[in-house]
Amino acid sequence: MTDTHTDSVQDSAGNLHWLLNIPRDGNCLFGALTHQRHGVTPSNPLFDAYNTSLRKLAVRHLRTHLDQFNHHLEAFAAELVEGEMPIQDRVGVYLDRLETSGYWGGEECLTAISNLFAVRIDVHQTNGTISIVPDIEPTAVYRIFYRGSNQNRNHYDSIICVRPAAMPQNHSDYIAIRASSRTFYAQNPGQEETTQIQSVLQQITGSVPSPTEVNILRWLIAEDIEKRPASFLTNCGIHELEQDNYTLRMRLGRIDGGPATYISLAALLKVRIFSHSIDGSALRYDPAQGGHQSFAHILEDKSTIPYRYLSINFIEEPDSLQPDPYDIAQAVHQNETHSSPKPVPEVITIEETTGLRFATLNVNGCRLPAKRNAIDLYLSSNRIHVAALQEVNLCCSRTSTEHYQWHLGKTRGNQRRGLAVLIRKGARINVTAIDGGGPNVQMLKMSYELMSRHDFSGKESKKVRSLSQTKCSLV
Repeated sequence: MTDTHTDSVQDSAGNLHWLLNIPRDGNCLFGALTHQRHGVTPSNPLFDAYNTSLRKLAVRHLRTHLDQFNHHLEAFAAELVEGEMPIQDRVGVYLDRLETSGYWGGEECLTAISNLFAVRIDVHQTNGTISIVPDIEPTAVYRIFYRGSNQNRNHYDSIICVRPAAMPQNHSDYIAIRASSRTFYAQNPGQEETTQIQSVLQQITGSVPSPTEVNILRWLIAEDIEKRPASFLTNCGIHELEQDNYTLRMRLGRIDGGPATYISLAALLKVRIFSHSIDGSALRYDPAQGGHQSFAHILEDKSTIPYRYLSINFIEEPDSLQPDPYDIAQAVHQNETHSSPKPVPEVITIEETTGLRFATLNVNGCRLPAKRNAIDLYLSSNRIHVAALQEVNLCCSRTSTEHYQWHLGKTRGNQRRGLAVLIRKGARINVTAIDGGGPNVQMLKMSYELMSRHDFSGKESKKVRSLSQTKCSLV
């Protein structure tokens, strides 16, 4: 067995191919097509058996259709089989070798497999694509990537999906969905029920995914989950009773997977995924290692059974799109204010349906009042209630700006603090305890007042809820 590795290659036209790496053992052509057909990867115990079976089926098809392939087989045999013997004997020797594990297959094997299973095989290369078409109408499309040159051995990998250089734009096919104060414009999925995998694929490729693409990713996600710690599904909110045969049901397409699917997709495709809800909230899933190559914005509509997932093209808001907190941090770090911030709201309330809005920023020092004021303006214009700042480098225990009270732990001479917790003024947040073992705030307890819209009598009411031991520690 071999560990599963994914990769990406950009061709000369700018198309980005996500690949599953196939071992370079002479069986790569059959391995790539095995993955396309069955979804099994090189780390699956059944991979070699499927690989060998596909090779034998292809050679059997060549033997029983010699009249169709004889011209090509004679050319290969004349070049690759040495010795003084009739050409048909050379063809027989060549087919015997071709049936042996580790012997390279070529165009004749691609054609045989295409006809055998009635599939179109697209062979992508850095300079174009060649399609092998069966004699009858194809029932599916298999896509593999070929790499070869005078310096490198010829090799095939399996294609997971492809992002075209020019993404298709069909604005007339958008679906407008009103959610909270926003309007989401999503691509028409082409069907009533859509899964997480389908929506992410549609987002990064710009087109409705094929069943083969969806099946490939289902198997990859199931395998990725199987390699993770036993606590992974529990941490993703999957009930213990639902964890039985979880990856089997994933492979069969019986479940979507929720956060576990997003985490695996982000890791496998190196894609940063934003999961937006109808209530206006959003979660971000980043690849575990390295940077991201693409974004995927997905709208989760949980008002339907089963849940519906849509690929978002753009979001329309009353004022402007809220910037990504990472972009805010970068702007603060570089002390850049190219764009005008949004108006700061005069009245701050904490809605019962949304709760507190948190932010964390690494500000790389803010001893200058002008930088503290810029941070204040960024946070307040984005309606942040509580913020944890790293690397503030201030030598006081408390300070304040126009909209925030800054807490920096206990005073210890002139030692500079690395972490500050900012509490929005006027937001009815009371700091009840600060426990700092060093120059940083390690734990800060708060209570805050929630504003619920209406009670059952139709009158506005208030609720007070305690926030249990929120930790803000410098890592």
